[in-house]
Amino acid sequence: MADKKTTKKYSYTDFAYDAIRLVEGEELSVDGSIFIEKAEAFIAAQERKAEYNRTNPKKSAKGASETTKEVATKLEEVLTAEPQTSTELATAMGMPGLTPLNISNAMKFVNVQVVKTKVVRETVNGKGLRGDKEYTAYALA
Repeated sequence: MADKKTTKKYSYTDFAYDAIRLVEGEELSVDGSIFIEKAEAFIAAQERKAEYNRTNPKKSAKGASETTKEVATKLEEVLTAEPQTSTELATAMGMPGLTPLNISNAMKFVNVQVVKTKVVRETVNGKGLRGDKEYTAYALA
C-alpha cells in the first residue's frame, strides 16, 4: 500500500489524467500502486454513494403550497390580454405584499394559457428623476 502522505497529494484530477495517459499508451505520473489505491478509493466512494442513495431515496416534489394555490386561483381572475407586471397583478388581486417571485411561482399553477413578456414602465426615483425600467409582465394568451 502506498504512503498516505503521497496518496493525499494524488488528487482525483491527477488520477483522471493518468487514466487518460494509460489509454493513450503513455506512462503514469506516479507509481502504479498509488494509481491502483486511488482507483480502489474511487470505487469504494461510488459504492458508498450508491448504497446511501438506495437507503435514502430523494423525496418527490411536494407541489404548490396552499398559499401558492390561492394566489394562482386569484391570478386566473385578474389576468387580462393586456400585459401586467407583478406589482400590478398583486394590486389587482388585493394582495400588495406579494413579491415578483411569489407571482412567478404561482404562474406555474395557473390553469389558463399565460404569456410572459417584457414591458417598459416610466419610473421616478427618489430625486424626482424620470426613467424607463423594464419589467416582466404576464398576459392571457
